[in-house]
Amino acid sequence: MTKERILTCQAKTHSLNAPHEQSSIRKATVDDAVVAYRIRNDAILHQCVSVYDSQDMEQWTCGELDPRFAGEFAHHGYVLLVNNAIVAVGMLDIKQAQVDAIFVDPKVMRLGLGQRMLGYIEALAKQHNLTQLSLQATLNAVAFYRKCGFVGDKQSVYQSPRGFNLACVPMLKNL
Repeated sequence: MTKERILTCQAKTHSLNAPHEQSSIRKATVDDAVVAYRIRNDAILHQCVSVYDSQDMEQWTCGELDPRFAGEFAHHGYVLLVNNAIVAVGMLDIKQAQVDAIFVDPKVMRLGLGQRMLGYIEALAKQHNLTQLSLQATLNAVAFYRKCGFVGDKQSVYQSPRGFNLACVPMLKNL
């Protein structure tokens, strides 16, 4: 199986009429970056507001899509589609062995789509002979990553390319 192969399976989603809808994961393109950025911002505003202050939230989600993000997303990103609509995104930097930007559209959160995206990324990492993955978990996402087998407890600071800092927890997982 190559990293470019589209994996198809059944995923539950309550946003659609049928209980099981067709879903797949594929490599991202530059054209996917606009939707990925919207999902990112919606997920941040939905999930992070309880652990970060309003100034952090404003800096984190303000502004238009940065062309650098679009390029990085096309290079390292993957999209999970349900009925041909992107509902979750994630990135894997193989050279850095780092997971980044796992976001799920709030309309379909808590249906296992984030775990599915992360599982796909872990499978890609194994295909590239990586033995460990790292990530910087937002404070609200630490429990999710622990559930997925990542370890890490010490709070640190994530330095955003946008020029601000966010509290985070660096985490690792042996594959």
